[in-house]
Amino acid sequence: GLFTQRPGSSSVGGSPTSGSSLADLLLGLPQQTSLQAPYQKSYLRQNAWDAYVQDNWRALPRLTLLVGLRYEYFSPYSEKYDRLSTLDTGNNFASVQTVLSGGIGPFTGKYPRDLIYPEHNHFSPRIGIAVRAAKDTVVRAGFGINYANGQYAKFIQDFAFQPPFADVQT
Repeated sequence: GLFTQRPGSSSVGGSPTSGSSLADLLLGLPQQTSLQAPYQKSYLRQNAWDAYVQDNWRALPRLTLLVGLRYEYFSPYSEKYDRLSTLDTGNNFASVQTVLSGGIGPFTGKYPRDLIYPEHNHFSPRIGIAVRAAKDTVVRAGFGINYANGQYAKFIQDFAFQPPFADVQT
């Protein structure tokens, strides 16, 4: 909305309080545009493994304890034809070099095929308690740790659609 803002209107945090970015675009006056287009289709792959064990123990006639352990492994995404790239940075970001899947960066060294080293320590303990408070009333409580793999989905978008495998312009 930079070029279509109302004359004399103020800006908040550098953004105009009036105007329309779509109107700027239709007038042929965009302030910023970006393009990120891959040269070929990406074939992304990921593995996930889970295992879970649990045991219930009736400590007292009215008290049951539940204990469990879960293991989760989420591999980083890989690309079928190794078309992933990232930047290897050195000297406080004063120097950068493109590194391809499984390549060797001049500053950091060897990169894995996925460009990310996976986390292998996702052990998730679980504990629960069930107490029969009255004849037809049971009170339950529990605690557990969960892991999410959403961070890998974000990384792969950055790695799969970068030069030399994509056209990226701003």
